[in-house]
Amino acid sequence: MTAEKNGTTEVLHLNAPAISAGQGAISFDGSLASFPKYIGNVTLEESIINKIEANAFYYSSISYPNMGAYATGLTIKGAVLEIADYAFGKWGLATSLTLPASLHTIGMYAFSNWTSLVSLDIPDTVTSIGNNAFTTPSSLESLKIGTSVVTIGAYAFYTCPNLTSLTFNGSKLTSIVDYAFYGAVKMTSLTLPSSVTDIATYAFYGWTLATTLQLNTGLLTIWSNAFQAWTSLASLKIPDTVTSIGTSSFEGCSNLAELTVGTGVTSIAATAFANCTKLLKITMNRTTPPTISSNTFQNLSTSCVIYVPSAALAAYKAASNWASYANQMVGI
Repeated sequence: MTAEKNGTTEVLHLNAPAISAGQGAISFDGSLASFPKYIGNVTLEESIINKIEANAFYYSSISYPNMGAYATGLTIKGAVLEIADYAFGKWGLATSLTLPASLHTIGMYAFSNWTSLVSLDIPDTVTSIGNNAFTTPSSLESLKIGTSVVTIGAYAFYTCPNLTSLTFNGSKLTSIVDYAFYGAVKMTSLTLPSSVTDIATYAFYGWTLATTLQLNTGLLTIWSNAFQAWTSLASLKIPDTVTSIGTSSFEGCSNLAELTVGTGVTSIAATAFANCTKLLKITMNRTTPPTISSNTFQNLSTSCVIYVPSAALAAYKAASNWASYANQMVGI
């Protein structure tokens, strides 16, 4: 296609077409000088509708002009319902992104490697965020997830070391998949929406500054390494609805001092709370001892007191692998 401004015309390459009608589908606030180096913020106008196809504006190392290499921002105005896989991948200089209020689906890698993006609001109309959709948003500081999002795919926001604000605005999100928010090392707290039932492997790994974690009633499963290396977390309450806690899910929470485990937990996997060396109080609310491994509480301090229901004290002291801590148990 051609780009025109101030009487100058340049050629612009698109990897795949977007469904559109009419003219003036793409505008920009920059210059055609040394096109497309100074293209500035790009706007997809109202004439682009329904779907932006896979790879449509994906930047790759190619010889012909590609605005994704230089664009400083993107605004999508049209009634777009779906942004397909890789549609805007590797816009590495773009600091802003405005998505349309009509949008339902964000595909895999759709905005991957937007390494300069600072803030992002997912519209309330979006229901699905694909795998790796925004992977490696290394400058992202603020993220708001809209009210209708049901699924967040694996690696969706993988490696976001500058993220300081994460807001879940809705109550439809059920599953947070593998590595979704891995490595948000500047986040200081997390409150999950009431709808979440499943937190997958490494979903929130390595939030080293987070001191507060509010898990929701309704949560069922915490998979392996989900909250590993939360080294600033001081206390933790596992809701009564949770049934299983996965391998190394809280391993290395080295400042964790108090742990309460709900009545629904039936199994706590190997190394789930390994190297939580400052634990001084564990409260187990289930009357039947959950199954644990010999290293579930590896390196537990001998000063830690384990409180269990009085009626179940003998059962805990006799249970496999719990028996090792019999001298630290107290009935309540």
